[in-house]
Amino acid sequence: SQSRYVAACGDGVYVDHVVVKGGLAFKRSSLRDFGLSERNARVIYASGGSMSPTIQSGCVVLLDTADREPKEGKVYAICTPDGELVLKRLVYEYHPGMGCQAWIMRSDNPDRITFPDKLLPPDPRTMIVGRAVWNDNRL
Repeated sequence: SQSRYVAACGDGVYVDHVVVKGGLAFKRSSLRDFGLSERNARVIYASGGSMSPTIQSGCVVLLDTADREPKEGKVYAICTPDGELVLKRLVYEYHPGMGCQAWIMRSDNPDRITFPDKLLPPDPRTMIVGRAVWNDNRL
């Protein structure tokens, strides 16, 4: 199944920590290290195996919601036209069906049968929510 993400809302401030929307506390200095402002930080939780081994199911993922312009090879949370929220790596490659270069949503999982590349839907309802800047994957 495709990855799904859940984000609870919560705000609050501790001495040198900030509760990011989504429910986890991060040091302000850590957010600065990620080049991230408090207001643009969001936490989501990964589900499914499409981004394994980079992002495991159940991992926490920190998003920068100010970074919504696709960049080659970066991982983004994307809301598709059918309302599904997915984490995918975006690559700019030749797409045979379109006959030109296009943004492709790619899973990190090498199983291309189960997790094939998909065209970033050229639909006004497609929304890049933000770029993934950190995850708690244990290597």
